[in-house]
Order: sequence, then structure tokens, then C-alpha cells
Amino acid sequence: MCIRDRSCTTNDQEIDACWCPRDYTGRFCEKWNKIQCNVVQLNRLQDCSEQAKTKYPNYNYELDGEPPCLMTNFKDDFVLRLVGTITCQNEDQDNLKEGIKYEYKNIREFQQPLPGVNPFAYEVNTTTLVSRYPFKPQMQVRFFSWEQLYKKKSIFYNITLADVQGTVQFNKEIPIDESYKEFVFVGRATFQVDVLLNSSIPITNAAIIGYIDDSTYEEPSRQSETPVLLIVLLSVLGVIVILAVIYVIYRARKRDNISASEAGDNDVQEYTAFAPYRD
Repeated sequence: MCIRDRSCTTNDQEIDACWCPRDYTGRFCEKWNKIQCNVVQLNRLQDCSEQAKTKYPNYNYELDGEPPCLMTNFKDDFVLRLVGTITCQNEDQDNLKEGIKYEYKNIREFQQPLPGVNPFAYEVNTTTLVSRYPFKPQMQVRFFSWEQLYKKKSIFYNITLADVQGTVQFNKEIPIDESYKEFVFVGRATFQVDVLLNSSIPITNAAIIGYIDDSTYEEPSRQSETPVLLIVLLSVLGVIVILAVIYVIYRARKRDNISASEAGDNDVQEYTAFAPYRD
């Protein structure tokens, strides 16, 4: 501090600060660096089956979205093959070092507690993925129905830590039989591929969404839309006619009221003109 004669003194002061593990941040190390898992499908379904192209000849496969490629009648033998990679890592990759992770003001240096001794034990400790909690990763393939979301069917595959580093490909084959037809809605069954670590570790998933199309499904005929459109048009025309009738009646009544008022004024004028003179 500086006193009146402008001579300055420096006072050192010690403060307590939290030394955080790699997967926690904040002034009191209260913020967990969440884990995000990204599932990438390598066998993209662009080589659509000839059956799909025959059933939907007018579909433009250059459009965005998932085209009708995988088709089955859910009776014949059909195998869903999934090939891809899984990459799990902490969301904040720039903050994966041990230390004080809070910006204190007017602090020149910090001293690590217990120099040379690491006070933290990690279950997973890689360059991009850190966790002090144990987990057993699983890949989940989950089928569900958009019509009835409570209908679900999950298939689990145990995987290892090496399988979630993005360098190992998974290759899974799922036989599809008639039991999967209950998940068909508007001609297609939907499945999702994501990752589970364990129930105590919340993670963010960038999952795969895929579809299997029902070869027996027929698109509704456009003729079925005609009665609905006709009802809508007739309803609109009916409203217009009713409003027009109301307007005509309103104008007619208004004209009658004006005529009656003018007639009353004439009677008063005639009475005034021919009234007898009284002295």
C-alpha cells in the first residue's frame, strides 16, 4: 500500500484455494467436466437396396434425411449390420489439468499442496477422457415406436475403454424378425444407437438414428384426402354465404329505418304548415 509520502510497502498474504482434479473445475471444484460420447456410423446407408428403389422409384436420394434403404417384410431373414466408432471425452478439453481453476485477483503464484504427491486417483486417465468414477461402458441399440413411446426394446453390448477412444470399430449384426414389426409407424421402424457408462455418470450422447422400412406398407391414397378438403371448402363457403346474408339483412333494415325516419319528418312539417292560426 502507498502512504502520503508516496513510499510503498508490499504485504504478502496467504489464502486458501482449492486444488482441483482433472475432471473438476470451479472455485471450490464443484463443477464436473461432463463426458460426451459420439457414435459415428461408418456403413452409411447410401447403397440402398434395389427393392427400395423399385418400391419408391420417384424418391430423390440426393435429398437430406434418411431415404428408404433397408427394407424387410419382418418375416424373411433380415440382418441389421452396424459398423462404426465411439468416441467419449470430457466436454471441456481445455481444462483437463490439475490445479486451481478459478481466477483470483492479485495472486502472484500458487503452491501445489503436497509437492510431488498426486492426491487424486483416477479410474480413467487418458489425454482426452478423465474420470475418478469407475464405469463399464455399454453400447445400446434401442428400438422404439413413435406412436407409442412406451414400447421399447434394447440390445446391450459390453465394450471396453479402448472401444470408446474412437480408434476401434464396432461391427454388430442384429437379426430382425417379426417381433420388431410392433415398432413400425407409418411404414418404418426406428432404432437408436448410443452409449451407457453407468447409472451414476450422466453423459451427453450424439447417437445414431436409423430406420428399417416395411416392404408391405402402402402409402395412403390421395383420394382419401378429398372428403376432408371438400368439407373444409364447403365450410368456408358456408361461412361466406352466412356473412353475406347477414350483411344484406343489415343493409335492408338500415334502409327501412332511414325511410321511416324521413316519413316522420315530413308529417311534422305538414302539420306545422297547415296548423290553424290562433291569435
